Amino acid sequence: MTEQAGNCLLRNFMAREAVGFCVNEKKEGTMRTISRDELRQRLDESQNFTLVNVLSEESFEDEHIPGSHNIPYDDDNTEFAGKVEALAGSKDEFIVTYCASVDCPASANAAKALEEEGFTDVRAYEGGMKEWKEASYPVEGEKSGPAKTRGR
Repeated sequence: MTEQAGNCLLRNFMAREAVGFCVNEKKEGTMRTISRDELRQRLDESQNFTLVNVLSEESFEDEHIPGSHNIPYDDDNTEFAGKVEALAGSKDEFIVTYCASVDCPASANAAKALEEEGFTDVRAYEGGMKEWKEASYPVEGEKSGPAKTRGR
């Protein structure tokens, strides 16, 4: 158990509070998210940011959000942060990670990993490809064709 976790449990015991008391205690390092509509607006307005699909290369080739770059992430990937920094140009750039759906933890895990490596402006788009397609927003890839707008 880490010292911080031990201190949290001790304070909870002493305060006779629920163990969840310290869950959001540390504001710094808290993962931030972006909604589907906020992401779409940024893309539509050609705002400067880096959109990273963290799924496998095969999944990315099948379909992805237009303008995104594929840098697969897994928990053992030590090169991930370096690849993202090289793509974005700086750890201070606005970066959005996404994966398959809200049930896929890869985008959140990747965003947390980037924050731990010193990235300052990272968001996870947790709805992923599933939510994006449900809104009939454009997708690219072998399954969809180039920048095909589904249903619009």
